[in-house]
This record gives sequence, C-alpha cells and structure tokens, in this order.
Amino acid sequence: MMKKVLIALLAVLLSTCTSTKQLISTEIELEQRLAGVLDYQRLTGFSVSIFTKDSVIYQNAFGYSNLETKVPYTLDTKQIIASISKTTIAVALMKGQELGWYQLDDPINQHLPFKVVNPHFPELEITIRNLARHTSSIKYSEEMTDHRCYEYPEMGIGEFTRSYLAKEGKWYDDQNFHPTPAGELGDYSNVGATLIAYLIEYKSGMKFSDFAKKYIFEPLAMEETDYFEGNNSDANYYKYLAQNSFELVAARKDGMYPNGSQVSTIKELTRFCQAVMNRGTFQANTILTTRSVDEMLEVSRLRKSMDDEIFRQGILWSTLKNPLGIPREMIGHNGGDVGVYTMMYFDPKTGIGYILLSNTGMAEGNHVSFVSIYKSLWSFSRTRKIR
Repeated sequence: MMKKVLIALLAVLLSTCTSTKQLISTEIELEQRLAGVLDYQRLTGFSVSIFTKDSVIYQNAFGYSNLETKVPYTLDTKQIIASISKTTIAVALMKGQELGWYQLDDPINQHLPFKVVNPHFPELEITIRNLARHTSSIKYSEEMTDHRCYEYPEMGIGEFTRSYLAKEGKWYDDQNFHPTPAGELGDYSNVGATLIAYLIEYKSGMKFSDFAKKYIFEPLAMEETDYFEGNNSDANYYKYLAQNSFELVAARKDGMYPNGSQVSTIKELTRFCQAVMNRGTFQANTILTTRSVDEMLEVSRLRKSMDDEIFRQGILWSTLKNPLGIPREMIGHNGGDVGVYTMMYFDPKTGIGYILLSNTGMAEGNHVSFVSIYKSLWSFSRTRKIR
C-alpha cells in the first residue's frame, strides 16, 4: 500500500543517508542506540531482528504496542506486516509448482476459471512468471488497493480479481492494463499478487490462508501467524503527525488480504526468513526444495514502466540497494500503510538478515528514525563473527 509515498520517501533516504563512521560493538550500545530513537518521539513502537540462516544474533522490542494504555511492544507482539506478506505468496507459489499443479511459464489462463487478457495485446498470453515478476502488464491501481479492497472485505479473492480483470467483471476497464505487452516492463501490482494467491487457491481447492497455514506456517511452528481478521492483532496502529503527536488509525480487513494483511511477530517472521536463507529448511522442517528457493530468488534486470528505472526482481522477492541507508544490495521485501512500516531483507554475501516491524507508518517527518534503526542493526552486525 501507499506505493507512491514509499517510493518517494526511499528516494529521500538514499540521498540523505551517510555511512556509519563508528561501528556498534556491544549489545548494550545497540540497545541504547535503538532505545534512543524513541526519544525523538516520532515512533510509537517497533521490534528488530538480526540473524543468520541458523541463529539469532539480536532481537529486541521498544516502545508501545498500545500508546494509550502504555502496553509495551514485545517480541511476541502480533502486527500486520503489510507487503512483506507477498513473500508468503511467493513460497506458496513455488510449493504449488512442486506439487505439480503448474509451471511458472504456463499461461495463467490454463489454470484459472476466468480469462485474463490484456486488451491492448489480446493475442499474447500472460504467464504465471509474469505475475510473479510484476511484469504482467496489470496496472497498479490505487483505487483497488486503497479503496475497494476495504469496501469489500468479505469478497473472496477469486471474485475480487475476476471483477477487475475479466471482461465480464463489474470493475473491468481496458485501462486496468498497460499498453505494453506482458514481460516487457515492470509495474508493482497488488492485484497481480492477489491473482497469484487465487490461482493457488483455485488449484488447491483450499482457501489461500489455509494453504499457507498447512504448507508454511505449521511446518515452521509459526503458531501466531495468520491474516488479519479484525481481532487477531495485538498492536494498535498510528499515523505520525508531528513530534510526539500520533493519530490512532483503524486496521481494516482487506478484500485482497494475501498481498498485505498477514499478521506475525518478529520471532516468527525471522524463522520464516531463515528457512528461505537456508534454501527451504529450518531446524529439519522443509517448506521448499533448494531448487525452488533458488528459482524464487533468482533475479532479472527489469525496466519499470513508470520511470524507466532498472530494478532486479525475483519471484515476488526483489533486491534493493541501500535499504534504509545500509550500503549493500539485499533481497527481501518492505511494506507500508498509514499505520504500519516493515522491512525484511537479507544479504546473500554476508548471510545476515535484518527485520524491522513498526506500528507507526512512515512519513516525511519520521523517516530518519527508521534509517537510524536499520543502520544501527547493520553497524552492529558488522562486528559479529559469522560462522
């Protein structure tokens, strides 16, 4: 959500961030640095994690999950993780391929009960891989993402995507598609990601959330992880207004829930990322084969349809240079909404992952706080001896 705002803010971050001159060498110093972020009074609460594929280097939580009643934000606080949720769709997609239901280069219309065709190129097929690399030519739609998905929270994801993408759909319009062929240009699409989730739902005969629970959450003992239903989040969510001024915002059920409404804790999300970093296995529990993980994380250089920027995209996982000021290219995902900001990335070269979850949305006035947190994690990790 809030894709355009996040793009603009990240551009500001990359232009203003400088390298860390003195590394943080002790946990006490790191904790002091992170706790000090709250003194700026621009965040309500957050949790962090630094880890390798088989060990946790550092985890902690700061501030409040409920600012009004002063309930602390803890390592067990469940909150919405926004678009990091798409990494679960990616793992589920690869699992479906392992189960023999489809191949990523299959046309999507071989596996859906309704037709999805770009009207500008009706003779060209859109493939599953196109969807997963955000090159499907399905437009990013603020109307769908920021309005209708909340107006119709009980609508099934099959009906939702059909309404927008199928010619007989009540929200269908030729302008829902780019005038460029699938596979040529990239445009981040929540609708496309939700269509992947529905494809899995249709092929499996299971609700997507049940599929994710059976094949991902349960094997990794992610007992607190699910999708937002209105009463299964511990955190309140806040919009930053000004220093020490926050507006409580209501979390809402989402008609396209798989793409951004996953609820998890810092501990369980770390476990999920560790399984991916370990090529599909965490503590003898396997969610994907190594071959599937390698294919999922293999990135291609693509050109965005909006501004011709070159980016590197895997199967819903993407690379980012200098995420929140860390001078490395890492792979993962971020997420944001009015009252949420999250980042989950790992560095394939160093084998170190970093997660940040906050119940305060990123805004122009508080982005420096997020930069300070993430750069502090990176500074501390550089002093660790990783085996």
